[in-house]
Amino acid sequence: MTSPKVYPIRFSRNVKKVMEDENEVGRGFMQTCDSKLLAHPGWAFVPEQNETNFVFVSGNVVIDFEETFKAHPDWKPVRKLPSTRYRRGQDLHLLPSRLFGYSLHDRRFVALDVRNLRRIEGSRDMFKNLIINPHHEAILRALVESHFIRKEINDTRGIATTNQDIVQNKGRGLVILLHGVPGVGKTSTAETIASHLQKPLLPITCGDLRLDPAAVEKSLKELFRVAQLWDCILLLDEADVFLSERVSSDLSRNALVSAFKSRIHISLYYPYLDPGQTEKIWEVNLDRLAATEEEHDGGRKPLSIDRDGILAFAKKHFTKSENGKGKWNGRQIRNAFLIASALAHYERTRGIKKGGKPYDLNGRHFKTVVKAGTGFEKYVLETRDIQIKRQHILTLPGVITFSHKRL
Repeated sequence: MTSPKVYPIRFSRNVKKVMEDENEVGRGFMQTCDSKLLAHPGWAFVPEQNETNFVFVSGNVVIDFEETFKAHPDWKPVRKLPSTRYRRGQDLHLLPSRLFGYSLHDRRFVALDVRNLRRIEGSRDMFKNLIINPHHEAILRALVESHFIRKEINDTRGIATTNQDIVQNKGRGLVILLHGVPGVGKTSTAETIASHLQKPLLPITCGDLRLDPAAVEKSLKELFRVAQLWDCILLLDEADVFLSERVSSDLSRNALVSAFKSRIHISLYYPYLDPGQTEKIWEVNLDRLAATEEEHDGGRKPLSIDRDGILAFAKKHFTKSENGKGKWNGRQIRNAFLIASALAHYERTRGIKKGGKPYDLNGRHFKTVVKAGTGFEKYVLETRDIQIKRQHILTLPGVITFSHKRL
């Protein structure tokens, strides 16, 4: 009776184990179907008309059947299902192993495996590794936390809290502009706040909105609707595209710039990293690398790290780069650690010994990273100088230029 692909479960040789596994899946479904924000490290799938495409989803997801079926009506299993009673203890095995939701990292709706879903544990120490101006941190935490408190009162009690606007319900959102040079913690600030408050972080770029004012307005309305629904923190990266100087000849762009600026509640400037901030970023990256090496479960021996030597190199590198040339920002420091640790593993695996240092990872590896980066920067500057000179020659009086056209 067990030869067909489908047969009554009572004929299975391990029916008890099968039922236990299916009941566990059912319990997982019940525990997560009403959740908003979960982690999903594993495979999910995207149902198509004739096939199923598997995708790897690693990151946070928002469980939302209704929004998924709005975006993909053909994913809905049934059009209408009559309400029936079920026995919680005995009918768990009938529940599905998939939930529908939105992958925040991939920005797409997917069918998620219940067995891959994990609850996200918040931490009170999230801001410990965020190296920014302490006054900025205090302002941001106060604004964001009070905003969500007011929102919760509005949503749960149905009470419209009083605000500063003359027109009620206008400006209910909170728009904060973080501006400054790259790699000084602007994006990390948004990520830290979202993680600290256990709120979904929905990242978008100017490419998602386009530059046409009508298209931008339509896209923003939909994004704000979803952010409100999911209790999100909406991160608009590369916002400088929408905040550039107005041009008298481009009225539609001027309207777009004005619309963005008028909605900003507060602007916070992030300057270049100072010596103290830079040293803290190096220390944070050293701590992370040490923890990563200890947690590695592949049987690989952790790297021995010359912490004092690397910090001494960091101070020397900052001092030499104080004129701004070659100075590393936070993102570049993180990338330097990735490259330097990879070099150290490579040398140890092949038994390469250089400089007689007792540590696997030391300042020498970071000097190698500096040399590689300096070569690229030199190439960029030389290329830019050639282009400037060429453009200057072409603008000189009496210089004839030729263009080639296909006949």
